[in-house]
Amino acid sequence: MKITILPRQSGRTTQLIADAAREAKIIVCANDRRRKIIESMAREQGLLIPKPVTMYEATHGGLAGYKSKVVIDDLEACVQSVIPNQIDYAIFATDSYEWEDFGK
Repeated sequence: MKITILPRQSGRTTQLIADAAREAKIIVCANDRRRKIIESMAREQGLLIPKPVTMYEATHGGLAGYKSKVVIDDLEACVQSVIPNQIDYAIFATDSYEWEDFGK
């Protein structure tokens, strides 16, 4: 799994949409409002993407039958959408992640 950390308004979602369009990956997002924004951004870019899936849908069978990789838009917001408590911190195993900077 690749992890990209960049500031807000730096083109992360734009790059995510391009990647999803290129390889027909489903985008998992926090909620329906975010799904609509992603669909609108894809249209503005002239890109066709599979319909994004909300985190709730993904955790309740919304990806059943889908075998390819997915991409997650705003991991923090997705986790917050299923865990209502304030998250103090999270731990990642560094040997299983690839850090990527889309700006390079």
